[in-house]
Amino acid sequence: MTIKIDPEFRDIIPPLTKSEFDQLEKNLIAEGCREKIITWNDWLIDGHNRYDICTTHSLPYEITEMNGFADKSEVIGWMISNQIGKRNLTDEMVSYFRGVKLKLEKEKNRKEFLGDSTTENDDNAELPEGEELSKSQIAAKKRDEKALMSTIREHEDKIAGEVAKMYRVEPSTLKKDEQFASAMDTLRKNVGREVQDKILTRELKINAGEVVSISKMEIGKQQELMQGADEEILARLNEVKNERKQLNQKNSLLKLEQKLVELNGKNKLGGKFALDSEDDQVYFLWETEGREVLVGDFKGTGKIDTWLEGFTAALTLINRSDASASSEDDDEESELPENETFDDEIDDEIEDEIED
Repeated sequence: MTIKIDPEFRDIIPPLTKSEFDQLEKNLIAEGCREKIITWNDWLIDGHNRYDICTTHSLPYEITEMNGFADKSEVIGWMISNQIGKRNLTDEMVSYFRGVKLKLEKEKNRKEFLGDSTTENDDNAELPEGEELSKSQIAAKKRDEKALMSTIREHEDKIAGEVAKMYRVEPSTLKKDEQFASAMDTLRKNVGREVQDKILTRELKINAGEVVSISKMEIGKQQELMQGADEEILARLNEVKNERKQLNQKNSLLKLEQKLVELNGKNKLGGKFALDSEDDQVYFLWETEGREVLVGDFKGTGKIDTWLEGFTAALTLINRSDASASSEDDDEESELPENETFDDEIDDEIEDEIED
């Protein structure tokens, strides 16, 4: 029997560290290969490291055939469960396995709905030569396709929930695992398995978010970043992160300034909003009648949503400040219409601002 190696099966197995591989090699040479190597239709699915060591040193080994799997996806699913159950894995390995498992289940779900047809999406593919679909037929077909995809996504959400329960994690965690697994597959394809192995074993300390970001770069940029010694890779990644941070801060500050122009064009409170910054600290101010009120300060400028959510609170603070100042002027308050206060006027302005 000739054992065959499938790169897809081989690469799904988390790598051993050098010390782990060396220890396994010593054990096999001293004690022999006591654990059987497992195959599926002659394809090796468990025992890649043992097989490599045994063939290198001409050590005998036994084989167990497991031919009850319907296809490769079932084999990979078994391999994942087998690995999680038998080894001490890093968090990165577990995350990768969970992500691969979810991807497999989603692919299986899509095949059940769409079948295995590889026919290109051609509106006129099923029509006799020379005939074309009418506009109404094309529109109806697109509606049907949209409805089908909606149904598929609903089932995939249920599948994600089931897989999350299987691994006792939140669906949001599993979604990140799927992104991480896809990113790792991209890096393995574009840069090489060595980089994947280093990341999964923590030899190269790059977190999941960084892996996803790198996978979205152009292939040439990925290869440029991930070549050389580990220290060189980390230094280049740090440069990229700093460049991205500076760009994000610049873009975010620009958005804040544009929002200030919009707000100052709308507000009726007799003052204006302003920004002041020092290093990466940004100060949000309310300026009126020669005085400034500090509304908020932010470390960096990336959290635009947080800043905007604080706008209502800012108006309330301004209201209190101006109302307090106005209470010192009895004459000004006496000029207000009966049963109306300065606070009421400001409250109306705040409500108008929020409604806008």
